Amino acid sequence: TPVLFMRAPEGVLFELVAGGLRDIPVAPARVETARAVQRTREHNIRALGLIGPAATESDASLLAQEQVELTRVRRLIRFRALAGAGAAIVALVLFAAAWLGLFNWLPWFLRPEAYAVWVGDRLSTPELDARIVLVVADSISETALGRPWDSTWRAEHAQLIERLSRAGAAVIAMDVVFDTPRVAAVDAQLADAVQRARARGTDVVLAAEEWAGDRLNLLPRLASLATAAGVCVGKRPLQSATILPLATRRGAAEPIPSLALAAAMGLRRQKLLGLDQAARSLLLRDAAGEVRTHGFTEVERISGLQPGCRFLREDDVSANLLIEHTDLKVLRGTQHRLRYEEVVAEQEPDLGRVRGRAALVGRLFAGDRFRIWRGPLSVERRYGVELHADALNTVLRDVVIRPAGNAIQFAATLLLAVAGAAIAGLALGDWPRRAALVVVAGLWLTVCAYVYAEDRILLIALIQLAALVSAHAIARRTKRWVFP
Repeated sequence: TPVLFMRAPEGVLFELVAGGLRDIPVAPARVETARAVQRTREHNIRALGLIGPAATESDASLLAQEQVELTRVRRLIRFRALAGAGAAIVALVLFAAAWLGLFNWLPWFLRPEAYAVWVGDRLSTPELDARIVLVVADSISETALGRPWDSTWRAEHAQLIERLSRAGAAVIAMDVVFDTPRVAAVDAQLADAVQRARARGTDVVLAAEEWAGDRLNLLPRLASLATAAGVCVGKRPLQSATILPLATRRGAAEPIPSLALAAAMGLRRQKLLGLDQAARSLLLRDAAGEVRTHGFTEVERISGLQPGCRFLREDDVSANLLIEHTDLKVLRGTQHRLRYEEVVAEQEPDLGRVRGRAALVGRLFAGDRFRIWRGPLSVERRYGVELHADALNTVLRDVVIRPAGNAIQFAATLLLAVAGAAIAGLALGDWPRRAALVVVAGLWLTVCAYVYAEDRILLIALIQLAALVSAHAIARRTKRWVFP
């Protein structure tokens, strides 16, 4: 055997042929073997060509057979090279398009990463932190108080803050805007209630929607007593999660926290110091003076006015967080909910359940409802204060939903592109090939859902599945050209 190998020009004694496209070399070792076979066939043709006039009919037949086999192996190598190059180009183009945001215009039902998030949510539904209590007003509350929700409720707001702080609430976060002076005596009553709450150790967080100069627009007396927080909830229909500006920085000023972040800082006795864009994390100092970090999903530089988010201006830097949604039945259950009119009733109720907790106060009305997709055919409608509760829950559980890094995203895109090209090279009929594509796509979505459920990491399945299909189509055309 060693002598035979030494006599073979390329060390190739046999070529195992399965027939058709099953012989396409995929692994590097098989590619090297195919190239060795090609060189051996070329050597054999040269050797047979040197026989000249003495060649017999058998020699001529052998020469023709060698030429046919050489053409076959060259086509196999060429198809492998072209299909691989096509897969790489597809992966590069699609990844670049995704990086530039060219897929953002697609409707939610065409974005396969949505399905991964929906499935992931079903695999691990987040629990609602026991420290969150919602105090909500609705049409029943308006009937009980005898007038619609408007600025005339400030006296009731003052009474609500008074009672919740006396009950030991750690934080009272009001999803209510106090930006315009009304009745001076009532405004003073509200400010006094906030001041007394602060003296009892209760943090009061007040919502603001606009800027007044270099600060959020809040009644001057309240601004010195309470924490001002920006309220803005944007929506991204591709995910079951919702995007939230967790903190916003304007120029060199200190970042402004969102209502949820301010409530979480109040519970944890923290102060917002700054925003680290490179590390995608907020810098917070706790009561012991130690600096801690809290991650967020992405950094966004605002390019223009944002509909429904008036406090964001052009060139602001927004630290965005994708929030998780808890079970709506739990969120609306009596364990985590108080009714506004009962808290301010003439006979003060037992409010022991708010001790040491964060009370989120808001109104449930049609103009403040958001559609949240929880599956391809499942949609929920949640009120703004409920989304703030979800956001607070996400922050308190230290959950940070982030896309995988660029290297991982590109590697995954390239892997799916190669898989698509490989399926095109299989000696299968049309329907088996399509079935193979569906199976690979399903397996990949399962992987995406598992990764999201376990680590809250998003793989952009859209470009990866597009790479699978595109590389397969290009490889099919290449095959028809290489193997006419």
